[in-house]
Amino acid sequence: VILAMVAGTLMAAPRAAAAGPTCLVDAEGLPGSDYVTIAGALADPTCVTINIDGDTFAETLSIDRGVEMIGSGVGATVVDGSAGASVVTISGSGTVAMISGVTITNGDSTAGGGIHVAAGSSLNLVASEVTANTAISGGGIFNAGELDIAASLVTANTVASNGGGVYNAETGTTNVRSGSTFSGNVAGQGGAVYNYRGTVMLSDSTLTANQTATTDPNGANGGAVYNRGPYGPVTIEGSSLTGNVAAHSGGAVYTWGPLTIRDSLIDANSSTYNGGGIWSYFYSPTVIEGSTISNNASPRQGGGMWNALSTLEIRTSTFSGNRATREGGGLFHTAATATIEDTSLAGNSSRAGGGAYMGGLNADIGSTSAEMTRTSVTDNTASDSGGGIAALRATLDMGDSTISGNEAPHGGGIFARGTGSVDIIGSAITGNTAHLDGGGGNAYDGSAVGIVNTTI
Repeated sequence: VILAMVAGTLMAAPRAAAAGPTCLVDAEGLPGSDYVTIAGALADPTCVTINIDGDTFAETLSIDRGVEMIGSGVGATVVDGSAGASVVTISGSGTVAMISGVTITNGDSTAGGGIHVAAGSSLNLVASEVTANTAISGGGIFNAGELDIAASLVTANTVASNGGGVYNAETGTTNVRSGSTFSGNVAGQGGAVYNYRGTVMLSDSTLTANQTATTDPNGANGGAVYNRGPYGPVTIEGSSLTGNVAAHSGGAVYTWGPLTIRDSLIDANSSTYNGGGIWSYFYSPTVIEGSTISNNASPRQGGGMWNALSTLEIRTSTFSGNRATREGGGLFHTAATATIEDTSLAGNSSRAGGGAYMGGLNADIGSTSAEMTRTSVTDNTASDSGGGIAALRATLDMGDSTISGNEAPHGGGIFARGTGSVDIIGSAITGNTAHLDGGGGNAYDGSAVGIVNTTI
C-alpha cells in the first residue's frame, strides 16, 4: 500500500523544467528530467527532493546533506553498486536523509554493503528494499548514527562476520517498524541484526529464515538477533521471529545485554547447541511479557529459552511445544533469579525438566532461584526426570499454580534433587504420571520440600 502511494505521488507530480528544490532523474534523459544519474542530482545542492523514475542505476551514492530520494517502488527503481563499495553512504554531522521506494543491491564493502550510516548522521528508509549485498560487517546496512526502517525489506544479505541484515554500532540507534521484514540474511553472528552496545528497537516486524553460519570463529550465535552487551538494550515488541537457525546458540535471539520481548512470537527457531529460541547470559536482564515461545528446538539445553547468570522476568506468556535433547524443554534457568507470573508451560519435552529445568551449574558460580505464581505447568514430558519441572540445587517457590498432566520415569510432576528447597503453597499437583517413582513428585539427596494448602 505504501509503495503504491509513493508511486502514485510520483505519477501525479509535475516534472520540473530545470533543477530546483525538486529534481527528476531519468536514466534515459527523457524530456522534463533534470539528470540522468542520481549522483548528478545529489551533487546539485538545490535538489532537496529527488524523484527517480523506474530504472536500474549502476551507481554508488554519497549523501552528506539533507535530502529526500524518492524512487518509483521496490524492483522498479534499483540502485546497483556493481560490487564496488557501499551502494549508499550517509555521512556528515547533522545530515538527515530519507530514501523511499528504492531497491539497493549488489554492494560490497567492509562495513555496510548496501548502506553505511556514519556517526552523527541519520537515515529514514521507507518502503524500500536492501537485498543481495555483502560486507565484513553489516551485509545490508552498517549503522553508527540514527537509522529508522519502516515498511521495508532487508533480504538475502551476507557477511562473514557480524550482522547479515544490519550491524548497529556502539554509537548507533536502530528502529525497525511498520511491517518491515528481514529474511534470508546470513552472518557469522546475528543473522538479521547484530547490536554492538548500541540501541535497537524492533516493532511490528518479521524476522524469518535468517541464519548464522560457521564462518565466524567466535561462535555463529543469534540466528536472527545478536545483542552484544553489557550496555546496549534490545527491545522486541509486536514482532515475529520464526524459522531462524543458529549454527551454535540462540536460534532466534542471543543476548549479552538487556533484552525485552513484549507481545511477540518466537516460533520454530533452532540451534545446534543451547537455546533453540532464546539464549541469555551474564549482564543480560531479560523481560518477556505477553509473548509466545513455541516449537523451538535445541540438541542440548533450553529448547525454548536458555538463561544463566541473568535476572529473568516472565509474565503473561506461553512456552509450548519446545524441545531440548538434554535439560529444559521449555526453559533452562541457572545461577540467577527468575520471576514467572501468569504464564503457561505446556507440551514441552526434554530428558530432564520437560517444562522447566532450574539449577544445574556449579553452586560456586551462583545460586539458582525461581518464584512461580499463577502459572500452569501442563502436559510436558521428560524421558528421565521431572516431566513438569526439575530442580537441581535450586530454590523454587510456587503459589496459586497448577502442575498437571506431565509425565516422566522419575517425578512426573516435579523432580527435586540436591541442597535446594521447593515450597508449594495454594496450588494443585494432579494427573501427573511417573513410570518408576513419584507420579506427583520426587525429592531426594538433601532437597527440602514444603507443601501447604495444596492438592496432590
